[in-house]
Amino acid sequence: SFGEILKPLRSFTSRTREKIRAAINRTNKILLEESYVSLNEFYDELGLDHTVTGDMIGWTRYYSNDWIELHFSSQLTNNGTPCLVIGYETLPKSDYDR
Repeated sequence: SFGEILKPLRSFTSRTREKIRAAINRTNKILLEESYVSLNEFYDELGLDHTVTGDMIGWTRYYSNDWIELHFSSQLTNNGTPCLVIGYETLPKSDYDR
């Protein structure tokens, strides 16, 4: 599944998880009000840098009533650093804004 490595686990706290959930709530509010939202708009809410792909994929309410939902897990990076990983229950899609 599509996921994002967000930060080293040593700086992960339950507060970080709550900040991510709050970002999801704000992004879902945009989705409700505007009927679509890009991945980069979610990144804005998290304070992350934009990516090229982030403008090409996102979520829409035009064809479904799905909300952005996440699940949390952890993994090791290539150099062995533990990281928080978020996975998307509802994957972002291309052509979300049409």
